[in-house]
Amino acid sequence: MHKREDWVDALKALGMFCIYYGHSATSDAGGHFGSFIWAFHVPLFFFVGGFFYSPPRNLNDYFCMVRQKFVRIIIPYYIFSILATIVNSLRYNYDLDWIMQYVKRIICGNRGYVAASALWFLTCYFVVIIFYSLLFLLFRKRIVVVSIVVALNIFYRVILSRLNIEYHSLVFEADSALDYTIYFMLGELVYPYLNKSIHIFDAENIKVENLRKIFAGALLLFLSGLFFIKTYLIGSEWLVNKAHNTCDYQIIFFIRAIMIILFCCYGAKVISRIPFVCRMGRYSIILCGFEDIVKNIIENVLSLLGLTLSLSNPLNSAIYVFVCFMIVDIIVIRYLIPNYPILYGKR
Repeated sequence: MHKREDWVDALKALGMFCIYYGHSATSDAGGHFGSFIWAFHVPLFFFVGGFFYSPPRNLNDYFCMVRQKFVRIIIPYYIFSILATIVNSLRYNYDLDWIMQYVKRIICGNRGYVAASALWFLTCYFVVIIFYSLLFLLFRKRIVVVSIVVALNIFYRVILSRLNIEYHSLVFEADSALDYTIYFMLGELVYPYLNKSIHIFDAENIKVENLRKIFAGALLLFLSGLFFIKTYLIGSEWLVNKAHNTCDYQIIFFIRAIMIILFCCYGAKVISRIPFVCRMGRYSIILCGFEDIVKNIIENVLSLLGLTLSLSNPLNSAIYVFVCFMIVDIIVIRYLIPNYPILYGKR
């Protein structure tokens, strides 16, 4: 059983902030940050998802895990999708035929047809877990599993792009899972070392005998911070614009994303002292599911008051995201979840 780490919850909250921000702010309103977050925010969630992963020991373990993840991920996905469909149909006055078509698309669960912008992540994450676990069940040896995951990532990113095959076309985003499994795998592999590296800066660990570990952690912090700052200041085109071909581009994008995520891990440790931040991270699936619903409600409440939502700069875009978080916290997390735990994947 893994110990729950506050910095991991804070990291997920930081990731959800980026998701809300990226889906809200236009290119002008988002500023540097709006461009910057697209360099890492989706890989971040798959990376974090691998932190506490344990491979199945046998077939029975595997099916138990599939059943558990279905309850924790897919059932909330369908509940969120139904709620989002109801809100959208009321707002835009959709007829029954449109709603039925929408429901059929929701069942597929791929990015082009989900009921709300962030929900495709849940179906893709589910596929990543069951696929990665199946590889362990079939091959047992980690080196074989790692090799297959890397090969499939190359196939998806390099070969598939040259074949002009449509992305995001498979049920439950199964094609995207070929891309994001590598982040999940890396998260599983590095978490024990990353957790120690982050805690090495705790007051009780600042000792002479830990100087080598402290130096290694400081070096990683410096290098990852360099990637973070350069990408933020220059934009998401930094480094990748030097790529000569698709393969170069994907390698650079992957390395840059991981370095930025590592710096975010250290940043998450700093903000993990704030209870609200950690609570948002613990309920990140709720934030994911209610994003479009809350934003729809805010826009319509403002409309009733004769006001229009206008996000014109990074500051009011960030304030808007904070307001969304507060509404989800007060109404959903504090009230609905205790009374309807199925929203959180609990029975």
